[in-house]
Amino acid sequence: METSPLSVLHEVPEHLEKADPIPAVSEQAVELESSTSKGNLKTNELKFKNDQEEPEANNSSENSEFTDSWELTESVSPSEGSRQQRSSGSSLFSNSSETSQTGSPEMPKKYDKPVHVVSKCEEIFCLICENNLKICGSSYTNIFKGQKRGSTTLPERISSFIGAAEDLKLCDVGSSYMCAQCQRNLQKAELLEKQVNQIRDTFTNSFSNLSRNSRMKKRRITLNNQQQSSVEVKQLQIRIKELEQERHALRLRLESLEAEYENTVKELQDDVNQLRQDLQGQQQQLTAGDKDKVNIIRELTQQNERLSDQVQHAAEMEGQLVSEVEGLRSQVSLRMSMPDQLDQLDALHAKINELTEKKCEIERKIHVLTEERDSYACSLEESQERILMLEKQKLEQELHIRNQGREIYELQEVNHQLQAQIENLSQRTSYGNTGPPSQTLFNELSGLSVDSDKEPAVLSVQNVFLPQGYPESVSEDYLSYQIWDSIQAFASSITGTLATQSVLKGIGVGNEQATVLGATLTWLLKDCTGMMGQIIFAWVQGTNLDCNAKRYRLLADILNDVAIFLDILASLIPAQLFIFMVCLSSLCRSIVGIAGASTRAALSQHQARRNNMADVSVKDSSQETLVNVTALLFNLILTPFVSKYKELVFYLFTFFTMLHLYSNYSAIKSVTMETINQSRLCILVQEYLRSSTILNVKDVNMQEPVIFATYRKMSIHLGCSINRIYPDESNLANLKEIYKDSKYLVFTDLVDGHIYILLCNGSTVEDQLEGCFQAEVINAAIDNLISPQILEHNKTLQKLTESARDRNPQEVMKYSFEYTKKNFENFKKLLQSKNWITDHHLLGADEWRVDLMMNKKKD
Repeated sequence: METSPLSVLHEVPEHLEKADPIPAVSEQAVELESSTSKGNLKTNELKFKNDQEEPEANNSSENSEFTDSWELTESVSPSEGSRQQRSSGSSLFSNSSETSQTGSPEMPKKYDKPVHVVSKCEEIFCLICENNLKICGSSYTNIFKGQKRGSTTLPERISSFIGAAEDLKLCDVGSSYMCAQCQRNLQKAELLEKQVNQIRDTFTNSFSNLSRNSRMKKRRITLNNQQQSSVEVKQLQIRIKELEQERHALRLRLESLEAEYENTVKELQDDVNQLRQDLQGQQQQLTAGDKDKVNIIRELTQQNERLSDQVQHAAEMEGQLVSEVEGLRSQVSLRMSMPDQLDQLDALHAKINELTEKKCEIERKIHVLTEERDSYACSLEESQERILMLEKQKLEQELHIRNQGREIYELQEVNHQLQAQIENLSQRTSYGNTGPPSQTLFNELSGLSVDSDKEPAVLSVQNVFLPQGYPESVSEDYLSYQIWDSIQAFASSITGTLATQSVLKGIGVGNEQATVLGATLTWLLKDCTGMMGQIIFAWVQGTNLDCNAKRYRLLADILNDVAIFLDILASLIPAQLFIFMVCLSSLCRSIVGIAGASTRAALSQHQARRNNMADVSVKDSSQETLVNVTALLFNLILTPFVSKYKELVFYLFTFFTMLHLYSNYSAIKSVTMETINQSRLCILVQEYLRSSTILNVKDVNMQEPVIFATYRKMSIHLGCSINRIYPDESNLANLKEIYKDSKYLVFTDLVDGHIYILLCNGSTVEDQLEGCFQAEVINAAIDNLISPQILEHNKTLQKLTESARDRNPQEVMKYSFEYTKKNFENFKKLLQSKNWITDHHLLGADEWRVDLMMNKKKD
């Protein structure tokens, strides 16, 4: 436990009692001095002067004078030392502990206590200034800046230190560098530190000499004491009493100084607290000032932007005014030359009259044409209505025929059952078995009718969830697709429930701070984003949904999982991003709705083998409803666990999402479509050029890419506009020479990597398929996919590959067209032999058509 610096002074009597007897002292003075000046080191000196005369050892009257002069000097620096000294634990004010480590003699204990009191007092003042040093940014400061010269008493020194602490407020508190005054004080402090070290060295040397003199003096005193008389002993005792009285007076004085010291320490601590509060207030003011500066700078930048906009607008207005002035000048010049132009105006009036007459004639002709067009439109509408009526009648007849066929089928089954019953009866009669009297043929027929009534009850589940006439009325891949589709619907329903729970939580369900208006606006913004996404996606990808139904079906399911993930994630992110995440998920879900519904219709059309697309769609909806009901029951069990364990949401979402994606991929890969699109045609043509054979429907559908589009070096554009190829129609002469008597034109752009197929008026499905066949042959020749065996026996293909290697587009178009005319019919027959549909296709033709006879483009 650390003791007070002044409390140790009470031990002085004990030291005096234990000390050796000393001769009478003629004079003793203890004074506390302080010499202060601006920039100089402040020192406290405790001077003890003791002059004594002693008789010699030979009993003579001669006296020798021993004078011991002790000067104990302790230096006080402005702070406890530099930052390096503070980090190492050393100080400029180290006293006897330092000298003891270096081996120098220790200062007597009866003199170091007052010095330590003064040093401790000054250290407290230095701590006051040290608090301000951190703010000023320097390592030293001139704490004696406001100290008065000649101040010798402790109250004056305290007031000077307080003045110095108050002057520290003048430093730049917010600066991150040392001010000029602090740099000067730093240099002065370093010089004073050197002076302190020199004074300490001189003090150590003088103290060692003093200790030797004291030992010599003690020896002489012992010799003199043996020779002195008893009178001298009495004088010494009297002197000791006087010294004790003086010591008692000094003790009283030290106690008063201790009280003053404690009061000053308290006052200084209060000043330190006050300075800290002032510094905090200044820091707050500085931060507020910085904020005000930032706001002012922002306002100034906005004003500059507005002024720049106004200057730009003024420049635009100036340009407009200049143009108007120039126009007025031109009008003035025209009016100056008006008499010269009157004749020209008369001629122009005459021409205008002629043009107006021609315009009237053209308007009459246009009116006649519009009337004819209206009449044609009316007749067209009537014909369309008749066509619709005929189609309805045809559908009714087909339904009637189906019902009749169903009745015939039932009658045939009844007939077979009757024949079996008759055979049983004949067998019974042949063996002589007779039944009861009531067992007649009528009873047998009635029993048969009862059994036939029970059979539909057994088959009711099939009639509810499967199309009528299953499996003959649907495609072969119907069952496998529906199984995988039901699994993916179940998984999607589970993840959808998790997403709905997260969205409702994010909107504010269960939160007392959420408002109905905020939730309504969020929901409306989410729905609006989804609607806009539906319109844009249907406009951009409307035709491709039919041509690539399998790929977009899988894409729709992937986007559905992405939307569910965004909904789950929306409840975990900050509220500022919740609306953005919900709108993004709504956009993905809108694309899912368009792509999923349209591709499901295309797949239903493929599965309907008896033109029963409506029946297939309805039964698919029933199956999906049953799966959703099952998933709903599962969700009722699962939701309480999810509410308790939030980590379970991510595990369930990951598992069911993987199940959903795998089921969708398996369902899409199980579909075998016989209609030809670009991807399937590419696979068929490449196999035909390799082996002169055609793959069956199942193999091609297994090879068809369902995630990414088919890669080709040359992209194919069917039914494109002629403006993309030849802006000037005079350049079509080369194409006309190659494609004589053809309903299509294939143009090859080997530089940009495009193949353009122009369709003529009257082109059929077969012509479009033939043009795409030629384009695939060109792609195969460029990619070197033709087998060497076929190249050896076909010179046309050899020339085609050579021209493709030489990058000659004219030769490529010529030889590819020649090969197509020779081999397309064989290719078509092979397609039909493998049950491929050739009367319609899904090649994605655009609506542009070319009239080669009139050299005119038509839309």
